[in-house]
Amino acid sequence: MRRVGILLHGADDVQPAPIDKVEFVARLAALARRDRGPSVERLVKLPCEAVFDAVRGTVTHPGGTVLLTQTEASVLELLTLRQGSIVSKEMVMNFLYSGRDEPQIKIIDVLVCKIRRKLHAPLGGIDIIQTEWGRGYQFIPEGFVPALSDARVRAVG
Repeated sequence: MRRVGILLHGADDVQPAPIDKVEFVARLAALARRDRGPSVERLVKLPCEAVFDAVRGTVTHPGGTVLLTQTEASVLELLTLRQGSIVSKEMVMNFLYSGRDEPQIKIIDVLVCKIRRKLHAPLGGIDIIQTEWGRGYQFIPEGFVPALSDARVRAVG
């Protein structure tokens, strides 16, 4: 009950005594990281020696650099942050627009299509965004060969 009172008076956390020293140091380090805010640099390795820079909204690869729009970069960043999870279109909409002047949900499909088209050649035809029909999208860091042929990708995109 005493811990509840401490929390109600504004404390962020209360640790029982005694506390493991290693855990205590780890908790302090986590608080320090949180206090510094988001990291200045957020790089994600992609297939074919490409790197996504979420801060700059670029994908750098051996042949050059691809510039994504701010919205495209935000979509790709969300997918990379949720690596291993399926991200619903609704989650992407909330991440991008937070309820303000939201376009139709179909815009998410359009944005994913644009990202795929821009990264198709730099990634050697390897896709990094898996469509989970009826559920959303998932970032696949090692990439995969899409079921569509190159000609269909260009026609669709």
